[in-house]
Amino acid sequence: MSLPRTPLRHRTVLAAGLAVLALSLAACGPRSATPTASATAGPGSTTAPTATTTPAPASTPGSTGPDGVPPVIRADSCRLRVDAMTPAERAGQLVMVGHQVGEDPAATAALVKRQDLGSVILMGTSKAGVTSVRQMTDAIRAGAGRDGLVVAVDQEGGQVRRLSGTGFTAMPSAADQGKLSTTRLADDARTWGKELHRAGIDVDLAPVADVVPADRVAVNEPIARYGRGFGSDPAAVSGSVRAFVSGLRSGGTGTAVKHFPGLGQVVGNTDFATGVTDDRTVRHDPLLAPFGAAIGAGTDMVMISSARYTRIDAQQPALWSPVVIGQMLRGDLGWHGVVVSDDLGVAAQVQSVAPGERAVRFVRAGGDIAITVDPTLADDMVTGLADTAAHDPAFDRQVRDSALRVLEMKAGRGLAGCSAG
Repeated sequence: MSLPRTPLRHRTVLAAGLAVLALSLAACGPRSATPTASATAGPGSTTAPTATTTPAPASTPGSTGPDGVPPVIRADSCRLRVDAMTPAERAGQLVMVGHQVGEDPAATAALVKRQDLGSVILMGTSKAGVTSVRQMTDAIRAGAGRDGLVVAVDQEGGQVRRLSGTGFTAMPSAADQGKLSTTRLADDARTWGKELHRAGIDVDLAPVADVVPADRVAVNEPIARYGRGFGSDPAAVSGSVRAFVSGLRSGGTGTAVKHFPGLGQVVGNTDFATGVTDDRTVRHDPLLAPFGAAIGAGTDMVMISSARYTRIDAQQPALWSPVVIGQMLRGDLGWHGVVVSDDLGVAAQVQSVAPGERAVRFVRAGGDIAITVDPTLADDMVTGLADTAAHDPAFDRQVRDSALRVLEMKAGRGLAGCSAG
């Protein structure tokens, strides 16, 4: 999601007449009691960092290793769990649905249970404090099955801050965070990570790694206008991104860096405008460096922008582009972990495509988790993914690979009832 609407980024649809609220963009197994290590991107210069915390793609049943010997797979392996799932269960793991803070969490828990959804994103704002938020996330998590649930939130700081109140300390905007030393920022982020962990949040859809060049600050709507970026120097932004990711993870909360390959050079906001286009960014752009910094620091997910990048792929917006996801992110940057979309629910940029097809195009391009902040679209997305997989063997393999990445990410955070590897 790109920017705040209430004043934040994601948006949510409230009911059948449905008013779009929030801002733009651009998760039941046991929770670990001890902290372990919310929307994205990576360096596009000459070096491509290697992700060290993410699994390789799934192998098909009966496959062998390079030496011709079948791989040894543990009985509790996430790989076996994915193979045992129904097509609908696999599809459910690939959809993140919005829950509006203040609404009945039991309704969201029921939706999670009915569709075997893999993740939830909190929308709106709460000033009720850590204890109240924990009660809400526990209630939502009650709907999750053996495959666990990721609960995510946009908690960037400043205007894009969903949660506050007793137990949550002050969290300045990224623009102000970028003025801190990296040591101080990492220390502060560790505190924020502990607070979110206590509130039942698994992944923060943050930090924003988008670099807004000095000559775009005055016109950039999604990032600069709201102080959501760390600055205009890619090296300095990389340091802040690395500090935020490592700090938050040391506090027990995962991260989803966003919005690859960057919203720093656009003018419009994809939440409210159609045809948002970047005609500057190139495939190996130096401004992509902060995304690589996040990968090197161990981010859990990378979020993809819904803008169109004409000098990279003029045919498709980034979240439907195999060039952006497959060749750049997974190829150039070596990212083999979870790729999450910007909002595919109410964002203006995607409204010309049917909801189910939005999710299918995202996974086909190499993505894993499709976000819809409008919970009424979850059924369409799950059905679209499952039905397409049933009739397209190549797409079915992609769904299986994506479901494996999602489950192994959860297992690494103590959320899934299976083991990675």
